[in-house]
Amino acid sequence: MVSTGVLKFGRLALTSAAAAFLALRVAHVATPQAVAAPEVDIKAQSMLQLGEVRKISANRVRVTGTFLDRITGVGIPDAHIKVTIGTTEAPVTTGPGGEFAIELPATDGEIPVGLYFAGSAGVDPTSAETVTDPARSPTTLHINTTPTATGADLTFDVGPDADARLPLVLTIVRDGNEKALGMTYSGEVYPLTRVAIGGAGTVSIKANFAGDPLRQPATTETGIELRVGSTTTLTVDGSVKNVAIAYEDSMRANGTVRDDDGAPAANAAIGLYAADKRIDQTTTDATGKFAISFEAKLLGQGQFGITARTEASATRDGSVSPPVIVAIAAPQPVPVRYTLMAFAATAIAAVVFFAMRRRKVPPPKPAADDNARPVVDVAGGVTLAKPGFTANLRRAQDTTFSGKIRDAWRARPLAGAVISLQNDAAADDKRSMITDAAGEFAFADLPVGSWRATVQAAGHIGEQVAVTVPHRGELRGVVIDLVPVRERVFHLYRRAAEPLLPKPALWGVWSPRQIVDHVRSKRPSPALAELTDLVEEVYFSPRLVEATILPVATTRVEAAMLERGKPS
Repeated sequence: MVSTGVLKFGRLALTSAAAAFLALRVAHVATPQAVAAPEVDIKAQSMLQLGEVRKISANRVRVTGTFLDRITGVGIPDAHIKVTIGTTEAPVTTGPGGEFAIELPATDGEIPVGLYFAGSAGVDPTSAETVTDPARSPTTLHINTTPTATGADLTFDVGPDADARLPLVLTIVRDGNEKALGMTYSGEVYPLTRVAIGGAGTVSIKANFAGDPLRQPATTETGIELRVGSTTTLTVDGSVKNVAIAYEDSMRANGTVRDDDGAPAANAAIGLYAADKRIDQTTTDATGKFAISFEAKLLGQGQFGITARTEASATRDGSVSPPVIVAIAAPQPVPVRYTLMAFAATAIAAVVFFAMRRRKVPPPKPAADDNARPVVDVAGGVTLAKPGFTANLRRAQDTTFSGKIRDAWRARPLAGAVISLQNDAAADDKRSMITDAAGEFAFADLPVGSWRATVQAAGHIGEQVAVTVPHRGELRGVVIDLVPVRERVFHLYRRAAEPLLPKPALWGVWSPRQIVDHVRSKRPSPALAELTDLVEEVYFSPRLVEATILPVATTRVEAAMLERGKPS
């Protein structure tokens, strides 16, 4: 006999019953050269569960079973199953719950029994076969699972003789590979550990009873997801008890993340916090270690408890380190001699600037954490290079378009941004390039003419730049700033959220987290609550959100404004 089930620990199974019956078609994004997008059929994995093979008369046997989705355990209705017993075969159709029953002629003694599903547009083919004696008592098995600190305890119920102690052979299926796990007996506890199965994750456990002179053979299978906890540690350089860190100093936080089985947690997302204020974020390396450097002035004067928070992953729970207490001293005045030197340096720089007219690139914006600093609107755009004085006297002869792509909010280079060039006079003359680690790009020896440059980066609003070749140097070393989508969404949120603040001027003072928490505390109207949920997901989630969310955000802002009785 065959039975199955799925048990999830710590996560909600997302597969629906409908997904068990329908093939999902995933269309790849078509390139300009593609004639049609290819399609990939993702079919449901099915399983045939043999219920009983029972002799009901001298020469007839009743066969029952169920046709299931292997992942969800949901029965699949209206499926055509072929049942064989010995040399006899007959078709049967499953009922609403995937169940079926059929009577067939059979001889005495052991006889092969088979169930076969040929497959369909949405469900993979599958089969189940066994050899049994219908005159013997049918046997059923069921696996019970109880989570433990190291994995799960397995117990096995057997029916109809619940008191029987039957030998069971266990196997494990992981990533499509099956291997022997061990042997146990029904009614006993079998401790399954994450270490034994190769770490946390989802596996299938099979138990097989070979049968005996009184009982038919039986098999059962269940899916188990084993999660693992984690431990995060943190040290902060310069944190000495009763000793304050200079306001002007840099600080460095170091730590490790390991799971409860002692293995390092590689590529774990780490956030560094002072109370609820996020300082910065990073990920662990292959050994589970991480390091974050930051300025003491980001915290301000006073005493703070700094913690490192590890985000949960698909198989690992998150954790928070014990707080490290640091004290930041008051800022020190700058000595007068430094001020005089600064004035002198400024004067010299001004003279050089007006004399030589060197290229000027706008200074970068502060790179403090987005969630900790006040919210202001930022604008993207292009800053042209400033060619030298002599270049302005020559005719246009430069054919290179180069520069740097930056995040307009954090003023940091964007590696992996895509720059595409389209020749206005030739539709088939297209070029593209991806920025390097420094966010830089360069198109050399461009043909004379007008070009249109399109700049795109994940999680940012794209920009377009007009490129005319040749030029006098203004397009060699440009700076293109892209606005993060989440910052634009929060700017749209201002119209609906600012009226709820104690004072409108606090919008430029409070952090995004303070604003969202304050709006929630005011029990917002349904439309504003829905808008706030969207902003929370877009702004604070580590997932990059594309610009397609902007129309959705705009619509929800308008709904919140209308609900309050104000024009949108």
